[in-house]
Amino acid sequence: MKVATRSNETERDWVLYCLRFAVSALFLGRGYLYLSDLAPLSAFLWNQDLLERPLEWLTGMSWESYSAHSEGFILTMQRTMGMLFLAAALPCWYVRGSRRRLVNGLVLAAGLFLFVYGLLRWSDADFRIAMLLEQSLQWGAPLLLMLYGRVRDSRWTALAALLIAATFIGHGCYALGLSVPQNHEFVNMTMRALSLGRPGALIFLHAVGVLDFLVPVLFWVPKLRLYALAYAAFWGLLTAFARIFSYWTPAEDFYGMHPWVAETIVRLPHGLIPLALLLIYLMKDSHLHKSSSGTSL
Repeated sequence: MKVATRSNETERDWVLYCLRFAVSALFLGRGYLYLSDLAPLSAFLWNQDLLERPLEWLTGMSWESYSAHSEGFILTMQRTMGMLFLAAALPCWYVRGSRRRLVNGLVLAAGLFLFVYGLLRWSDADFRIAMLLEQSLQWGAPLLLMLYGRVRDSRWTALAALLIAATFIGHGCYALGLSVPQNHEFVNMTMRALSLGRPGALIFLHAVGVLDFLVPVLFWVPKLRLYALAYAAFWGLLTAFARIFSYWTPAEDFYGMHPWVAETIVRLPHGLIPLALLLIYLMKDSHLHKSSSGTSL
């Protein structure tokens, strides 16, 4: 029994490692992008159509006065949030147990700002549902880390599956051009990474877009669930690293690559969360197999 318990704890540690690594990388990358002024705060806070009337109603300030004096405030807010993300990257590795209130509070605060970031990206994308769905695993990763081991496994896996499904449906919408214009960045990245012409890149994106929609469907087929999660983990990590593959050129070494490296690591949860869920189901299958073997003996 002690050997079995130790084995179970070791397996769960691998899941926890995936979650911690995913959230820590996410905070580091997002913090760097915020400190590099690559964040959608200005796009939202200078959206005249959205904010002019509420601003005048709440403060009596004209839009001209606000836009002339708000730049310093926006930059300060953006850099403060960037520092918060960086500060939360290390505590992710110590999220274990309810006694660490400061650690848990810092990670939760950074996770809340990630959710706000997702809403900002959504507003910057003209409130297209595909963008909202695609952000699910990023703002949801800290929540999954905090809840792991604190709620029933069935509830945790259901939440993880829901977030994975939302992200991959969002991916699929962009790949297929559903409810959103065909994403030129995706097309150009595919052309550069695979050395394809535009027609070949579009065919490839349509194929993987269909697969993105199949992932949440196949997850509910017990015999195909592991294959769906394995594909999701592989494709999530591959699409994350596609930013580096697509924009790196040997002649320039890594000059100008720092934003794309950051964009890569903030997308690591797209592959690491499916990998964590895959490990959980592999553990369950392994334990069921051992239990049935012991019963037959």
